[in-house]
Amino acid sequence: MSTKTKNTKELALARVAAEKKKRRRKNIVLSAVAAVVVIGLGYAAGRYITTPLEATATANWDTAKVYPTDIAFGDPKAPVRITEYGSLTCVHCSQFHREALPDFLRNYVDTGKAYLVFRHFPYDASGLAGAQAVSCLPAADRARAVATLMDKQQSWIFYDKAGLAALDLFGLSVEERQKAGACVENQVHAKAIGEVVMEAQKNGISSTPTFVIGDKVYPGFMGATALGRLVDAAADAQNPQVAVGK
Repeated sequence: MSTKTKNTKELALARVAAEKKKRRRKNIVLSAVAAVVVIGLGYAAGRYITTPLEATATANWDTAKVYPTDIAFGDPKAPVRITEYGSLTCVHCSQFHREALPDFLRNYVDTGKAYLVFRHFPYDASGLAGAQAVSCLPAADRARAVATLMDKQQSWIFYDKAGLAALDLFGLSVEERQKAGACVENQVHAKAIGEVVMEAQKNGISSTPTFVIGDKVYPGFMGATALGRLVDAAADAQNPQVAVGK
């Protein structure tokens, strides 16, 4: 390794370390306050764990459309498709991804009953920055990155440069961090994410999380059991003879 390359890597490491130290020092109080808010809202949403929501609209748009920033789980040929419109700064989205999604993936997606698509729908600057940070990673790493940001929501959303703070949580190498950081700073994916948001708003999506199951729209938090019951109902609606024979 040349002296120049070594010095460049050392400077990059120093910059990353300095950013982390500055962010920790600046946001420790805000993070503590926000954690209390999250706990309170989490309890408020508890009653929706097993009770399915009522559909508020019927989707009259192409629900099978794919966007480059979408993150998909499972087999696209599964009988029921779900699109989750979520923001990485939404506390109920965080609750869903931490508490409900693992069970739902295991019982419905991994078994081939449903195909799930997570679609970025940021409603604030930090949410957009986080969505860009995820989108600046290789496609194979994005689902894990979303899980990390949902799980550690209070560790990055309050920073001035939330996208760079998000990158610090992904365990990237120096070279990966530099590449992704430049992507975030240059807002490479901002336009694509913005177009998704604009189209979703045109279609009546206004809050997170919102689930589109088949052609029905369900705004609000749901647990794995509640979401699974809606998937079962959608599958039965597609195969009424099978439903009658149950």
